[in-house]
Amino acid sequence: MLKIFTRQRDESRTPPTAADGRRLLAEQDLARGTLAAAVAALVAMALWVWAGLLFDRYFPWVSMLQGMLIGLAMRRYGRGLGLAYAAVAAAIATVAAAVGSFLNALFLTGREFGMNALGLVDEISLYTVETFIVREFGVIGLIYMVFAAILAAFYSNRRLKRGQAAALRRARQA
Repeated sequence: MLKIFTRQRDESRTPPTAADGRRLLAEQDLARGTLAAAVAALVAMALWVWAGLLFDRYFPWVSMLQGMLIGLAMRRYGRGLGLAYAAVAAAIATVAAAVGSFLNALFLTGREFGMNALGLVDEISLYTVETFIVREFGVIGLIYMVFAAILAAFYSNRRLKRGQAAALRRARQA
């Protein structure tokens, strides 16, 4: 009965080897992770615009949720172990936060004027973008964008179990 509280050890398990670590390194795929993160960003932007139109509000904090989704997509499909995966996820989250905010503002402005947002695309000028960055996006948008990038970078790297970490360490030492 007291064995319930002790850790059960599987004696048949072999210790991790360098070959296991090399297999972990071979599973990495930056291109697939980047594609999955970009798809996650597009889906998150569409949901962000939809929620903004549904509630007739601009929600800048959704960019942080977007960053988490981008990081999780990079982790799931990229299976990366290096800083490159975090950097790519952070870059995608940064661009997605800015573009998502702009699309949200575009669709809400189109609704305000009774126009289709795609009709407003022809009216976009450098002044429009400058006004958006200064008045709508501003410092708060930058703060949310930075935190979205940090969250994407945090969630992008693969989480290893103890045996996998030991195998990876042995592969890098060999």
